[in-house]
Amino acid sequence: MKTLSVFFTFFLSFASAENLEKIIVSVPGPHSFASLPIDLILKIGADREQGVQVRILYAGSGPLALENLVHANAEFAVTGAPAAMSLHNHGEDVVLIAAMTKIVPFALVVRGDLRNQIQTVADLKGRSIGANSSTSNSKSVALQLLELILAAEGITPNMVHILPTNQSWKTQLSSISSAEVDAIMSVEPFADRLVTEGRAFSLVDLKDPKTTQKILGAGFLYASLVTRKELFTKSPERVAKMVKILKSSLAWISTHTPEQIVSMLGISNPEEASSLLASLKNHPDAFVQDGSFSAVQIQETNIFFHASHGVKLSESPLRLENMIDDRWLNSSLNQKPIDTYLSIAKLL
Repeated sequence: MKTLSVFFTFFLSFASAENLEKIIVSVPGPHSFASLPIDLILKIGADREQGVQVRILYAGSGPLALENLVHANAEFAVTGAPAAMSLHNHGEDVVLIAAMTKIVPFALVVRGDLRNQIQTVADLKGRSIGANSSTSNSKSVALQLLELILAAEGITPNMVHILPTNQSWKTQLSSISSAEVDAIMSVEPFADRLVTEGRAFSLVDLKDPKTTQKILGAGFLYASLVTRKELFTKSPERVAKMVKILKSSLAWISTHTPEQIVSMLGISNPEEASSLLASLKNHPDAFVQDGSFSAVQIQETNIFFHASHGVKLSESPLRLENMIDDRWLNSSLNQKPIDTYLSIAKLL
């Protein structure tokens, strides 16, 4: 009788979940830093608190997540702000509604067996390098970053072979292990794991201040929540709900330890769980607590995007602040108008 009662309770819960309003979010991942706050939503029930059910549509990169958004396969997407700017620059009207990360968790790693052959970025000339997939309408943040790193050493894209890779452990491991690429512009926690397991070594790490000093706009906004302007206009209540859901997840992250975060995610593979735990410990301040946008990140993103596209910031009308609407974040900073961001940024 007790077993029957438990089954009946489970059935009612399942049926109730099936009847909830659905919100689809496309994210790079799974289990990357970009997807972590979204992955947690389902685990902590932040979506149920708003009377909806979030469904995650994983994509191989930020631009591929944006493709799902543009083609209405998803209502929201997680992507790097420079990738969203790239999409906007190609005529797609997208809106950034929340920030997710404080850091830029990238590293350019090289196959372990090439340690004696590749010791500087200049040694990559003529080599194959992987970077997160781009689309015809949006250049991935990884590719933009890679091109800037190469340019700093006088290497143009045609001097190397750049291959598209997906933002997942399986794909990045395969690319390195099969020698399909000599190096890869990797993101956490995958970069840390490739190095820890001895499959690769770090050549350029965005955690290193010496590296960031060489890259214009190195403090850009890595992960943000984006939606279509059309949805923003027609269904503002859905946008408001999604922002509240994400804020709940980010707040949960800020009040729990790396061990508790990994445990809540329930990752079945012990190596994957251990790698994510190590990366979270290495980046203790990785995520924004309330989704708020930083004036510094906004200006850094503007600088980074234009530098990566070879355009002077002063000669372009494209600005990240004009793509942001943060009305549902309810923080003191975000209640200020966009013009305030601009005035602050000019002082930086």
